[in-house]
Amino acid sequence: MTSPSKVKRKKKWTHFLEKAPASTSAAVLVLGGGLQEDGSLPEWGVRRVQLGRELQLQQGSACPLLCLGAGTPHKPAVITRKGHILHEASAYSEHLVAQGAPRHGMLKEMASYDTIGNAFFALTIHAIPLQWRTGG
Repeated sequence: MTSPSKVKRKKKWTHFLEKAPASTSAAVLVLGGGLQEDGSLPEWGVRRVQLGRELQLQQGSACPLLCLGAGTPHKPAVITRKGHILHEASAYSEHLVAQGAPRHGMLKEMASYDTIGNAFFALTIHAIPLQWRTGG
């Protein structure tokens, strides 16, 4: 039998947050990671929103969360019961709100279907108009 002191402990996947220097960010960006066929978030998507929320809490209540992504060109879109496309950014932001994130601090980018597009539209729709700057 292995003694408890010899059991290798798995690092918590957010371990780097504990060592991160304090800084002020203009926003926390949460990249989409796809949706399940029923519109729910996959396991890795849930981890992304959890991390985004933890980072937002570190920054303070004035730091918005920006959820990125319309979807992917590699899979059919998820259609709601009302016949509308469920964008990843909407599903991720609703998950965040359900977990206690303030709705008034939530922004969405729903124009892109890839990561390069996420960056471009986050910059042109949000960062430049809102004059975001790094505060670190």
